[in-house]
Amino acid sequence: MSGTAKRSRPHEGETQMSDGYAMLEHEHRHVEERFDAYEQSGDDAIAEEICDLLTAHGELEEHVLYPRLRSFGDRTSQLADNAEDAHDQIENLVGRVRLAASGDRLPLIEQLWAAVDAHVREEETELFPEMRDLGVDAESLGRELEEARG
Repeated sequence: MSGTAKRSRPHEGETQMSDGYAMLEHEHRHVEERFDAYEQSGDDAIAEEICDLLTAHGELEEHVLYPRLRSFGDRTSQLADNAEDAHDQIENLVGRVRLAASGDRLPLIEQLWAAVDAHVREEETELFPEMRDLGVDAESLGRELEEARG
């Protein structure tokens, strides 16, 4: 998949309900596809696109998802702290990828992929189910994510 995913608009009189968890999972899959495309091509433009996608996605989660998670107390606050630690590691690697010469990017992209993959698995198997169990509504989360995205 190339470019940004386009969502269909609701028909007149309909409202579009967005599942926030599905939105984030869709972004995870899109980034995974871009990593696969980089692995196949080694194209620096794709490496830059990966960095841009990760930066935007991380900011969105940090502004909407993690504060929401923290609102439930110490146990969920620790989950948010762990996720933000993973984001810090990913941001550091993104910076290194951006500064690296073309021929030096592959090992950094591989490290970045390992960090992203571990973080995504943790979000999708621990964090999202915990939020659902706590009653964080998928549609309201989706609205918050869309509003934060602008």
